[in-house]
Amino acid sequence: MPYQEWDENMVEITKGSVLTVKDGFLSIREIQDSTGLSDGDRLLLVASESRIIRLFPITKDEVWFMRINLDLDKFHSVVKNIHKKLREFELVIVYTSGVCTVRSNCFLEVYFETDNKEQIIMYSKWLETQDAVINVETEQLDVRR
Repeated sequence: MPYQEWDENMVEITKGSVLTVKDGFLSIREIQDSTGLSDGDRLLLVASESRIIRLFPITKDEVWFMRINLDLDKFHSVVKNIHKKLREFELVIVYTSGVCTVRSNCFLEVYFETDNKEQIIMYSKWLETQDAVINVETEQLDVRR
């Protein structure tokens, strides 16, 4: 396919940039203008085995990671309640991912940004009371300044 000029009527949705890790640091100079990031800002980095890396700006002092193991057969009956309870606890989701396996389990991973540890603990305890929930793991991530 031959090279084509950019159509001035097209809308820019995302900004791509190639960044280099040097001495263990990642420079964001190339994307600072388009993202509004500046020196001292904090980012949540979420990486997977597939080598996909996502970066999310965070503003709160605490970031929590929660892994939920759900019974696939009962998942649909509880999923609405899970989301409803999230709103009640006023938890802010930064990123979520999940996968359902052939063994009838679904694994949901959620990253929360909060200053209220008690809300995370209460939500985790509530999840454990749900029929579809097999296990809940919760971890506070280290927010480095």
